[in-house]
Amino acid sequence: MRLIKLLTIVIVFSMICTSSMCSSDEPNLEFELLLENQSKGTVWFRVSLFNIEKDSYIPLGMYHIYIVRSGKTEKFRTEVPNDYNNLYFEFVVINEENVKNYTQEELIEYSIYDKKYFMSYNELKSLNYKISYSDDK
Repeated sequence: MRLIKLLTIVIVFSMICTSSMCSSDEPNLEFELLLENQSKGTVWFRVSLFNIEKDSYIPLGMYHIYIVRSGKTEKFRTEVPNDYNNLYFEFVVINEENVKNYTQEELIEYSIYDKKYFMSYNELKSLNYKISYSDDK
């Protein structure tokens, strides 16, 4: 129950912050993000935007959590500021066992994850906005 409350707070807070992440008057670039889980268990995708030029996350310290069950591909509407040339996506995949055993703060502080992807918007676009995770080593 604690985990569900924590995830709900993070998701709601991140949606509020994302709606104002771009100070420009130009509309954000919207697209459909596909997250595929080919592993044997449920995983959490923690998705952040990183500005290479400023060496910081956008908004600072903010991220989205997406839960994808085993064998599923989930679609999520997302957006980036129109000036995305210096922006990179960081996808961190965390298995269900680690989410149950550690707090979000511990997962981040101790870099506990199963896989990490770091790519530009154009690299993500070349993958048709699809990230696939498999626990096969």
